[in-house]
Amino acid sequence: MKTEALLKIHFVALTILGGCLLGGVSGTESLATIALAAGLFSLVFVDWLQIVYLPPSIAYILMGIASIYCVGGFWSGVDERQIAAVARLLVLVQAVLHLQKKSRRVFEQLSVFALLELIVAAVLNDALYFGMLLIPFSIVGLSTMVQLQSYVCQTMTSTASRSGQIEPEPFSFDVRNVKLSRVGLFVLGPAVLFFAATFFYALPRSSGNGLQSTAFGQGTTGYSESVRFEQMGRLLQNPQKVMRLELRNKESGRAYTLREPAYLRGQVLDGYHWDPVNDLGEWETVRRRDFVGNHRLPREYVEEEAERREKFDRVEATLRIEPSNTMAIFSIPPYFETEPFDSIRHWPRHWLLKRSGNEARHQRMEYSFLTHAFSRGQQTQWLRYVDLTSERHYSSTIGAWERQMLLQIDRTRLPNLIDAADRVADDLRANSKGITEIAAGLETYLGQNPEFTYSLDLSDQRPRNVDPMDYFISTKKSGHCQYYAGALTLMLRSQGIPARLVVGYKTDEFNSFGEYYIVRQLHAHAWVEAYIDRDQLPAGVDLYGQAPGGGVWMRLDPTPALGEEQGSGRMSHMMDFAQILWDDYVLDMSNQRQQGTLQDLGQGVGEISAYSAYFEQIDQWVQRLKAGELGEGAVAIHEIFSWRVTVVSVFVCLGAVLVWRNSYRASNLFSLRRTNNETAGLSGVAFFDQMCFLLSRMGLYRKRFQTPREFARVAQTELSCDDQQAADLHRIVTRLYEQRFGSSQELDAAQQQELDQALRRIESMLR
Repeated sequence: MKTEALLKIHFVALTILGGCLLGGVSGTESLATIALAAGLFSLVFVDWLQIVYLPPSIAYILMGIASIYCVGGFWSGVDERQIAAVARLLVLVQAVLHLQKKSRRVFEQLSVFALLELIVAAVLNDALYFGMLLIPFSIVGLSTMVQLQSYVCQTMTSTASRSGQIEPEPFSFDVRNVKLSRVGLFVLGPAVLFFAATFFYALPRSSGNGLQSTAFGQGTTGYSESVRFEQMGRLLQNPQKVMRLELRNKESGRAYTLREPAYLRGQVLDGYHWDPVNDLGEWETVRRRDFVGNHRLPREYVEEEAERREKFDRVEATLRIEPSNTMAIFSIPPYFETEPFDSIRHWPRHWLLKRSGNEARHQRMEYSFLTHAFSRGQQTQWLRYVDLTSERHYSSTIGAWERQMLLQIDRTRLPNLIDAADRVADDLRANSKGITEIAAGLETYLGQNPEFTYSLDLSDQRPRNVDPMDYFISTKKSGHCQYYAGALTLMLRSQGIPARLVVGYKTDEFNSFGEYYIVRQLHAHAWVEAYIDRDQLPAGVDLYGQAPGGGVWMRLDPTPALGEEQGSGRMSHMMDFAQILWDDYVLDMSNQRQQGTLQDLGQGVGEISAYSAYFEQIDQWVQRLKAGELGEGAVAIHEIFSWRVTVVSVFVCLGAVLVWRNSYRASNLFSLRRTNNETAGLSGVAFFDQMCFLLSRMGLYRKRFQTPREFARVAQTELSCDDQQAADLHRIVTRLYEQRFGSSQELDAAQQQELDQALRRIESMLR
């Protein structure tokens, strides 16, 4: 049967797409392979060649084994592992079903499991990949349902044509003659689409509340308060996206273009110590009560002189950070508050931004700030110790304890490093160079010395009990940015210059489609900040756009330049921008974003006055719907979204459709809900059951106590049939009795044609 063959192909395609949906996240990749292998094997060896198949009893045993195997994931107590176990169970059960001989029962079970796969995939996978696969899955799924209905109808027809009888099934009926007028399709179709679009828009979502944000190792970006050398090396080999950075000129509103990579600050590491047990060196943040912060962002410092205001650019930075495993987020100091953000806090002494609570770590986060760090596309090298405009109770210079901490160095463990620093510094002092020149000279010694090379080789071949910083300077002379920055920090300290290590990201990967910068794990970077007292600043250095104060941090980056980086292609940037649109307008359609979307849309066509009022009216209607203000009392519950309003709207729409249709069609929608206690079941004779179905569409149902002839007489009376119609009813009932109680069980061609004509004339009574 051609329909059956097409149906088998459809279900194989649906199974493969379902496996791909479930296998789109880390930890479940094998599910796509299992679905592909099971689908193709069943199509070739079970359905086409018919070499092998599983009996139902063996299939049920295998399903039980699969259930026991997958239940193990539930004992972990972790939500994502439990959902992954459900996903594995669905794919394995589908694989077993495909290995059986296909029947209506098997096809219906495959349909149910395909729908369950879609639901579970929506929980597991929130990427654009899911949305792209959802389109072919929906198309194939709809086509599969059409093929399944055709298969069921053809099965019933072919059985009846051979013997005139069919096996009675509860609530079965021939739906070939169920028709909906074209007017109904044109009215009902757009109405459903309009309601679905409105419902989708008005239903609020929140960023990263589901399992998608934390499942299967995703969303682990960020820096903790201690960093080891091998950790940074692994980050530098990971292309995973961390965040997007959008820079806009505050004056013009246009995208701000950089002429050099931007430094995004993530964590400040003050102390370096040696771990003799693990034979490791580690940088960490020194905790002190007056170093922590729970402050609002500083107020913008305004230069009074117009000439000074022209020396820097007012740039608004918007960062959208993926879920993180740390409290630290990223900034470009000096930063200032543009609007209140309760979810972020300012740490003044370190110029850091951090999340205000643990509950926000596993959610996507978007925030903005104003920065004075740029001038003509270049980021300033200088940063005030603290912003005294907002933090007046802080000292303008580092205190004795902090200076001592930033000069701490174990000279006994770093003899080669200190010796190299002394040689460079002595040469510079001989030429009467100041503190900033010595710091810059040490930076040049590491960054432009051909003896040192950049490498991501994580192998550690140094002798035990040898400090990695000293080994890097004396022997290895190859490493990534943390080696260079760590070595420079210790070299500066050895020369009496307070210094600290800063880790974050350095990027210039620009997405021209969305006009934003992409930050990936491989953009992780470490650099150095040297503290310079106010009286030691070189002549001509002025911190434009920063409040007057005392000491200054000088940024130094000793990592050798790698030449022209190979950026991602246009296709990659296009897909990344599509992912942003998917996140913004599908996954994270928050209440605030909902309020602005229609307003922005209305502004886009604001020149056309006929549309302005229309968009304004729709926006007001949606806001009232979300606030529950479309009525009084129970309806106006003033929530973000009123479920009562939604339920009422659904029933109003259904009622309007039912009233529009004539009464007998409306009653037919509910005819399937009638119980067997009132109506008779199927007779098992196809043409008589077809007659009963046609009469049921006119509101007539055969009672359990009625004989076929009595039912025909009632129909003749109720419908006021003419002679031809009455004869057709009588002819069908007579053939029924002949088949049931006569000697012949088969219909010849003439008799079949006679019955078909009678049924068509009865069907014409519906029009």
